[in-house]
Amino acid sequence: SAKLPHRPARIPTKPAAMRVLCTSAALALGQAGAPKVQVLVITEAGCPPCQAAITGSLNDMVTAPGVSDILHLVHHPFGNNYYTTKECGGAPYDPSIRHCWAARCAVESPAADCFTGEIVPQHGEAEKNVNRMQACAKSLTTTWQAYWPFLECMEASYESQGLDATAACASKASLSNDKLQACYAGSDGDAAQQAEAQATVDHPGTPYVTVNGEEVTDLSTVLERVCDAYGGKKPTGCPGVLI
Repeated sequence: SAKLPHRPARIPTKPAAMRVLCTSAALALGQAGAPKVQVLVITEAGCPPCQAAITGSLNDMVTAPGVSDILHLVHHPFGNNYYTTKECGGAPYDPSIRHCWAARCAVESPAADCFTGEIVPQHGEAEKNVNRMQACAKSLTTTWQAYWPFLECMEASYESQGLDATAACASKASLSNDKLQACYAGSDGDAAQQAEAQATVDHPGTPYVTVNGEEVTDLSTVLERVCDAYGGKKPTGCPGVLI
């Protein structure tokens, strides 16, 4: 069957997209005292453009000298997936069902059955499993900087290893593989997955990236967009800054 597009027709931006950014962390300041730039990233593990973004332009952004100090990044590893519900439906995967689910469930007061049905992944069971492991890793880290190396490693290894990359990626990111496996196998994994699903605001497609609430459609410009948005002294990793 034909592959479904990663970026279906554009839909209106939901007000909830801004609420995701309105956290206490959003008020944190960069080294120069200016507000940190807010970066939202929504992906699912089996999406090739998502893998390319995380291992490419987004990783280049977060590893550019000093840039991680001026931004606060939130990643939701649920992407275009959805839970089966009575009102919206379930499998086989359908973008219209995803939008229906998001409207009812990715909100502050979701319907009762929003997270009780089976998850319907866009790219198969391997994606659902890796998404869950990434949600566990995020729940076990206290900063996005501690989570990012695990995420980048899992995305780089997805096509060749899938979930089997967990131990090596945990070691690379200095995370406990035992804790990750315990989370994945138990109720903590359910809770982590549900939390990421509920926080995944409706979006046109993946990878979905915003800088201070504005969508970035050309991810080759994301570093420039972050640097332009920062009101303080630009770090040396920003384009055009002399060392």
